[in-house]
Amino acid sequence: MKKTLLALALAVAAGGAQAIGANPITLDALINGGSISAGDKLFSNWSQTFFGASNPQGAIDPTQILVTPLSDGGDNPGPGINIDFSNQMTVTGDGVYAYRDFTIEFNVSTIGDKQIKDNSLDFGDLPSVLTWTVDGLNDLGIAVEEWVYDLQGNQLAHKFIEFSVLDDVQTRNWPDSAAFAPQDEIRVKKNFLVWSVDDTDTATLGGIKQRFSQQDIPEPASLALLSLGLVGLGVARRRRS
Repeated sequence: MKKTLLALALAVAAGGAQAIGANPITLDALINGGSISAGDKLFSNWSQTFFGASNPQGAIDPTQILVTPLSDGGDNPGPGINIDFSNQMTVTGDGVYAYRDFTIEFNVSTIGDKQIKDNSLDFGDLPSVLTWTVDGLNDLGIAVEEWVYDLQGNQLAHKFIEFSVLDDVQTRNWPDSAAFAPQDEIRVKKNFLVWSVDDTDTATLGGIKQRFSQQDIPEPASLALLSLGLVGLGVARRRRS
C-alpha cells in the first residue's frame, strides 16, 4: 500500500465567549507569584510540579505559554481560562518514543457570591495537530488529565481528554466535565502529555480551555430556614410513628 502523509488539525472551543479586553499573562509570571481573575473567580497559587521529556534539552519555556481569562457573565458555563502552549508542546518521533510530559497546579477561588459546582475541560483556541504517515504502524497523540481537590486534599473530580492515533486508528475523546459539591475554593492539578514514535510523525498540543460553572452561595437566613424545616420534618415523623 502506498504511504501517504495525513495531517488532522483540531480547533475546538469549550464554549462561551472570551471577555472583551481580557489580557493574557505568561505562565512564567503566574508560577512566580502571579494570579489572574476571570469574572468573580481568582486563579492563584500556580506551580509547575513536573516536567519530563525524551530530549532533556527540550525544557518547557513558561514565558512562551499564555493564560487568558474567559468570562461572559454566565453561570453555566461560568468563568474560566484558556492556556495556549504556542510551540512548547510539540514532538516528532525518534523511532523509539518521543514525548513531553508537563504538570501544573493552581487554585480557583470565589471572589464574588457564587460557589464553584463543576468544571469542563476541552482543547483550546490554538489548533492541536497530529501528522502521521498512513502505513498501519504508528503511535502518536495528545492527552490532558486533570484532578480537582478540595482544600483538605479530598479528590472531587477527575477528567481526561485525548486525541491519538494507534496503527492508523484514531481515538477522539473530548470534551470532559465533572460535577461536585459546591466549593468556595478548589485545587486543580493538570497533566499534559504529547508523544510520537515514528520519525515521520508529529504531535502538537496547541492548548486547552476550561470553564468553572457556579451557583449562588446560600444566604445564612436561607440556611437557617432550611435547618428549621428539617427539624420540623423530623418532629412530624416522630409524632406519626
